[in-house]
Amino acid sequence: MNYIKEINAFYDLVEREPLSASAVSLWNTLLHINNKAAWAEAFTVPGMILKVKAGLTDSSFKRARKELVERGLIEHESRGSNLAPVYKMKRIHLETGFCGGGAGVEVSDGENTCEARVEPHVNDDANHCMNHSTDLGKDPLIKQENTKQNPTTLQYDAKSEIDRNESSRVLAFYGENFGLLTPFVAEDIMNWVDDLGEELVLEGMKRAIERAKYNFGYVKGILNSWVKQGITSVEVLRERERKEGMVSGRAEQKKFARSDEVVPDWFWERKKSSVKVDVVDDEDEKDAGEMLREYLEKGVV
Repeated sequence: MNYIKEINAFYDLVEREPLSASAVSLWNTLLHINNKAAWAEAFTVPGMILKVKAGLTDSSFKRARKELVERGLIEHESRGSNLAPVYKMKRIHLETGFCGGGAGVEVSDGENTCEARVEPHVNDDANHCMNHSTDLGKDPLIKQENTKQNPTTLQYDAKSEIDRNESSRVLAFYGENFGLLTPFVAEDIMNWVDDLGEELVLEGMKRAIERAKYNFGYVKGILNSWVKQGITSVEVLRERERKEGMVSGRAEQKKFARSDEVVPDWFWERKKSSVKVDVVDDEDEKDAGEMLREYLEKGVV
């Protein structure tokens, strides 16, 4: 497939049969990804990646995809919630047979030959059209040769799909729990996923939500703290927290042990003996009563 020919043929088609801006953006994004996938007949890509690259919201993305499917420009096959959808793109420049120069062109499916209906004033375009038909015939052969010369392509694409699925899961989690996902934040998140992995980034997001902090800046603070501590996976994080919990538990046990110590009886007896109590004998008590009585009698007199 020829990238430039596809783009030219697509925009010629849009001039005749207009598409929405969202559909045009989504088609260009799919063509770009298909080009990176070495023009595979069918390729997979998560919807979240398409939305970010095309700059579309969830609703506009679904409308644009439906529009492209209804116009026959792409095929879309869903594979469930845990797998990225499969896409197939229609080869527009073969279907429309665009040669330029005002000549009407028909392309036969069997032989990929170009038959021009030449207007009297465009005779000079006939040779250009015939040369174009020769190029059309070469495309399938070149594609087959490239496929044979790259036996590792399938393995590479499988790894790329896993990476895309991981990024898509994290981006989807952010969109569902933090709010609007901008392209800048999406790229930042995918960079963290590349560095630390999906699980650790997700764990950081969950910790931020537990503390009612709904922004990725707070999540990055958590992730940076873990990086400084040498934590590179959820397993390492769990082990670190388990050890810290054991140390904290031992400290609490010592604290309670000190408060519940058994005190021997001799300690309390010694403490009682150290307290002095002044005891008033009966004679002193009688003298005090007599003095009070005399004082009152004198006061009455």
